[in-house]
Formats: sequence, structure tokens, C-alpha cells
Amino acid sequence: MGMTAVLSDDREICGIFTDGDLRRAMQRLGDLRSTPVGAVMTKNPRTILPGRLAVEAVQLMEEHKINQLLVVDSAGRFSGALNMHGLVPRQGGVMRALAQARNLKLMAFDSTA
Repeated sequence: MGMTAVLSDDREICGIFTDGDLRRAMQRLGDLRSTPVGAVMTKNPRTILPGRLAVEAVQLMEEHKINQLLVVDSAGRFSGALNMHGLVPRQGGVMRALAQARNLKLMAFDSTA
């Protein structure tokens, strides 16, 4: 998926650590063995509620030029994660995916299962 959500014990989102964060940190710092993830993660990442349309998730990712999006419940607690590659077919690109996704609802996975 190219990311991991960084959560508190209460499943509140502290940040997101993406492959882009890793690349930038390695370029800037080199050796990351003593660097805490909190120092290099993206704080306040973009989120979406599970009832929103898949097309809205794609639009949000396109608008903010991101490839991952965290799904949160109504209290803001982590519920799941989405990746652009999982929402957009390889052939046809974003515009085709937006047209096809108009009737799809997002499904967050149950993190307690």
C-alpha cells in the first residue's frame, strides 16, 4: 500500500508514514536507524468518512496530489485506508475511474477483526 497509519492507543490518527516520507527522510537525513517515525511522518493527513462515495475519495486524492487516504469513523478514529491504485483501474486512468465510481460506496475494514 505504500503507507502505514500512525495511531494512538485509542485509534486516533497521529499521522501517516508514506513511501514518499521515507524517500524524503533518506535524502535529507541518510541513516534513519535512530530517527523516530514521528519526526518524519506526515502529520494531519487527509481523511474521509466510510459513507462517502469512492469517486469523492479519488477526487480528494487528485486535488491534494496524494495516493493514500485514511478512512475515519465519525469520532475521527482510524477505520481503514485507501490507495489510489486500488480505486483507479490501470487502463483508462482517473477520468474513467471517476465515471465508473459514481455509484460505489467506500467500505472501511473492521480493524478489530
